[in-house]
Amino acid sequence: MVTFLSFTAGVLLWTLGLKSCGFLAAWVLIGCNVLAEKLKYDDPLEAALLHGGCGIWGIIFTALFSKKQYVNEIYLGFSDRPNGFFMGRVEKYWQHML
Repeated sequence: MVTFLSFTAGVLLWTLGLKSCGFLAAWVLIGCNVLAEKLKYDDPLEAALLHGGCGIWGIIFTALFSKKQYVNEIYLGFSDRPNGFFMGRVEKYWQHML
C-alpha cells in the first residue's frame, strides 16, 4: 500500500524505479508514526499518516527524479516544463514543488 500510494504521484515521469520510491516511502511512514506518537495523534488505521506522508513523499520524489523526456511527452507543446532536480533542471526545482 505504501509503495502504491507513493508512486502514483508521478510514475510516468521518472525511471528510478518503483522499488526505490516504495522503500523510501516505508521509511517516511515509519517517521510519520514516530511523529504521531510524539504529538499524541490518535489514528488507529494510520490513514492520515499513510495518505498524507507517503502522498507528499511521492510528489517530492517526482520533483527530484522526473526525466525531461517523459515530462515533454506528457505536456505536449510546453517544452520548457521543469523536470527533476537530479535530472538536470536545478533552477526550476522550486517551481515544480509548488
